[in-house]
Amino acid sequence: MTIPDYQTMMRPILEICKNSKKNTNDVIREIAEKYKLSKEDLEILQPNGKNLLIRNRIGWAFTYLFAAELLDRPEAGHYITTDIGKKTLKENPDRIDNSILQKFEPFRKWRDKSKSKKTNIDKENDQMDTRTPDEKIRDAHQDINDKLKAELLQKILKCSPDFFEKMVLDLLIAMNYGGSYEEARQHVGQTNDGGIDGIINKDRLGMDKIFIQAKRWNKNNISPKELHAFVGSLAIKKANKGLFITTSEFTSESKKYAQEVPENIVIIDNDKLTDLMIEYNVGVKLVDVYKTSMIDRDFFPEN
Repeated sequence: MTIPDYQTMMRPILEICKNSKKNTNDVIREIAEKYKLSKEDLEILQPNGKNLLIRNRIGWAFTYLFAAELLDRPEAGHYITTDIGKKTLKENPDRIDNSILQKFEPFRKWRDKSKSKKTNIDKENDQMDTRTPDEKIRDAHQDINDKLKAELLQKILKCSPDFFEKMVLDLLIAMNYGGSYEEARQHVGQTNDGGIDGIINKDRLGMDKIFIQAKRWNKNNISPKELHAFVGSLAIKKANKGLFITTSEFTSESKKYAQEVPENIVIIDNDKLTDLMIEYNVGVKLVDVYKTSMIDRDFFPEN
């Protein structure tokens, strides 16, 4: 079953903590039983790959309920439902979420510290949004990246094939292939050399070479026919490593072909290409960096 969002878990958490103090592990166990979560569900990580999704969402539910004074912390890492929380449980038998918490003055004061510039519509939308604050940040970051990738691809498509080949070289050097640009530049621009657009050294001595084909295509997807021709070019060069990079996409048959040929072929489509360019700052520049932190639970004496 899908892990519930943090607002959906608010009422169950108040029920779990109603008669005795509970720590995060206690709540996770009882939430898992209530929603029939599997072992695999409980091991799902956040997109950053570091924190458990279930623990993060329960942590945010704790934070919001505590801010509304429906939960109390009698000791580090333990929570218990307050008298106000018990009363709220009785008055709201179906669900408790941000729209209910907004009725409590301590919660409104806590939220309004960061929302003084927001309109009433913004605040209502926030109450309806079931994502945790860090999930909102990640989604916003993904939206910015998606728009950047689309713009980046359009910029590339307006450039010449020669520029694209040199751009691929810039990217590979940024990824620590080929040594310096001066060392690798001599291998670029061989567009008439049997379908090979470039050769780059995997090591600085040139003992291990990667042969490149760069297709700046706009509409047509790469078919197995193009990959087969590329493999043939590698055979002529007695090479067994190739990189096929395109501004287009690969058909499912092409992806299967690339996996099955004995040569070591890596294929990069427009989505992966723009991802790598952003990751290695090729054709883009860093504007802002936002840092988020979380409690280091190993630092504090709690379970």
